[in-house]
Amino acid sequence: MSHGDNEHFIFTFGANNEIIAVSEVDSEGHEQNNQIEANETYELLGDGHVVRTEAEDGGSSTTTYEQDPVTNLWFEISASDTESEEDGTDNSGYGVGQGDRYIFTFDAAGTTVTGLSEVHDNGYVEPEWISPNETYQVSGDYVVEFETEHNLQEWTIYQLEAGTGQYVGVAEGYGALDMTTLADTVTAAATSTEYQREDNDDYYEDSGDDDSFHGEDGDDGDDYYHGGEGHDGVTYIGTTNTHVDLHLNEAQNTGHGYDHFDGIEDIEAGEGDDHLEGNEQRNHLNGNSGDDHLAGWEEDDSLEGGDGHDTLDGGDGNDSLNGGSSENDLADHIYGGLGNDSIDGGHGNDALHGGEDDDGIVGGFGSDTMAGNQGHDHLDGQALSDLMFGGEGDDYLNGGFGFDRMNGGTGADQYFHLGVEDHGSDWIQDYNAAEGDVLLFGNAQATADQFQVNFIETPFAGQVDVEEAFVIYRPTGQVMWALIDGAEQDQINVVIGGETFDLLA
Repeated sequence: MSHGDNEHFIFTFGANNEIIAVSEVDSEGHEQNNQIEANETYELLGDGHVVRTEAEDGGSSTTTYEQDPVTNLWFEISASDTESEEDGTDNSGYGVGQGDRYIFTFDAAGTTVTGLSEVHDNGYVEPEWISPNETYQVSGDYVVEFETEHNLQEWTIYQLEAGTGQYVGVAEGYGALDMTTLADTVTAAATSTEYQREDNDDYYEDSGDDDSFHGEDGDDGDDYYHGGEGHDGVTYIGTTNTHVDLHLNEAQNTGHGYDHFDGIEDIEAGEGDDHLEGNEQRNHLNGNSGDDHLAGWEEDDSLEGGDGHDTLDGGDGNDSLNGGSSENDLADHIYGGLGNDSIDGGHGNDALHGGEDDDGIVGGFGSDTMAGNQGHDHLDGQALSDLMFGGEGDDYLNGGFGFDRMNGGTGADQYFHLGVEDHGSDWIQDYNAAEGDVLLFGNAQATADQFQVNFIETPFAGQVDVEEAFVIYRPTGQVMWALIDGAEQDQINVVIGGETFDLLA
């Protein structure tokens, strides 16, 4: 993950004072899970600060965070870098995005990228961050950027422009890249990797690399797409309903004619109500606008529903599923299936199901229903009032901003509250201290004596004649958690700054 200026974070502390989860909070209050990478460590210091250390390329960077006493959000107050003793590489740097021209800086040997800046059309040179999920390789006049997103490796080739010292993006693609044949890859990208589909019967054959075939709206020819080697895709444009099943090794009625797919992994549809199914390869399926049905099946797939009422099914593999991010995205149904899946409902009132294994589920903007099912799942409701079910396993539930209803299921579950008014009051149906359930409080500076527990029976909430337990933060008078049938508990455990306190002791 890349941390920059003006960013705010939520750190979730475990029972032993370790940080077990990190979420970024944007200016509108939306939360986004940030995966803690293998080369990152977080530590809560005795003075109340959090220090993040990231090791990369033989060096390391250190970032210190402080908690805002009003919002309880954490923000960066300092950052420093340690150079590699072996090659002097500065690991802080800036990052490349997809774009026009860049200026790279290198170490003394000229083999490692230490920084870069984008050159805008008006000549302005703007430094950019290098994210930890980005790596760079240098080969002659070429610099290759490798970036891993949602378990997919993407690469971009930049070539030195004679006389300017600037590098220009000349090719991009997915998967493995042979560094010994960069010139051939650039030539193929410039001459044969974009194919325009016409209104007749055509045969398209790959260039040997990653190819993209494009079809216009209204095309009704019978076409044969041969992807061959590389990661290849077909894009349909327009409002026609598109139906593609990449399992089929025969001509099929796609809505654009009877098309045959051989060696094709990715499908992007237009603005119709589309039905797209992947195969045994790593697929990227994009429904765009319309009410779409996308199924990934095997491998680690990436599915994007776009606007409309969409149904997404990841199938096997560690899949990335996104319902849609715009205000035109409506209620989606998303199923992760097998594997450790990443699910984002986006806008709309969505129904999100993790399936088996350890899943990360984000509700997005809407009143969502979220179910982790089996495995140790991480559920973030984000905006509005959500209904959350952890299922089996040791789950983490964060309702986000709004009044949320939670059921952790079996296992030692964690219920997070940021500790601010906008987070709302969360109702927990099955808090069970005997199973190891705990309440996680986001304000690490709070103390246990600032909490009180009131017992009041609420009609129709739980069992008759059993009182609910209302956990109140005294400095604000707000109910943080309401535990249904909480009077039956011998302990109500809250974790503050990594330390566990029994509020009934």
